[in-house]
Amino acid sequence: MNTKIGFSFSAFLNGKKETDYFGFSEFTIHEAYGERTTHKYHTTPYADFLMNRALAGAEKETRITGNDNNDYGVVQTTSEVLQIQNAPGVTSYLPHTNKIEKFLGGARTTTQSSDIGFSGTKISRKTDIVTDHFSDAVHGVMTTTSVTDFETDDTTNQRRATRQQTSQVVPTKLRLF
Repeated sequence: MNTKIGFSFSAFLNGKKETDYFGFSEFTIHEAYGERTTHKYHTTPYADFLMNRALAGAEKETRITGNDNNDYGVVQTTSEVLQIQNAPGVTSYLPHTNKIEKFLGGARTTTQSSDIGFSGTKISRKTDIVTDHFSDAVHGVMTTTSVTDFETDDTTNQRRATRQQTSQVVPTKLRLF
């Protein structure tokens, strides 16, 4: 394993000692037969330490390179940190992966995107969209959308799905002879 660019952090914030925070932004695994897998991580994209801590460990990119130095796949991940106001002056942070793109030989193969909706401090809706970018003479790009609505029982703090809907768009290509 080859590690690049590490960092650490320790400080008093709001009168409290924050425990040491350590991470790295890139490392490469070298397999015995020559394949390399390089992982890149988010480190400190935000000015707020607590948002960076919430995002800690979120992968930004994975790249697989074969022993022949050819590209055998790239996964690019986009993440965000959602701020949830629990009470005046009290904020929680939720790391959320909102987009994953997969590539093979430089061509995009799939895209996944996700969105979370809130009602106050409770998750009320989740939307997932998956697009398969494979296309040939007969099949076009296919997109599947899934929407789930949730309710939270305040007495047990249990979240349940109340409605789930999935739709698929499958265009076909016509061949004219």
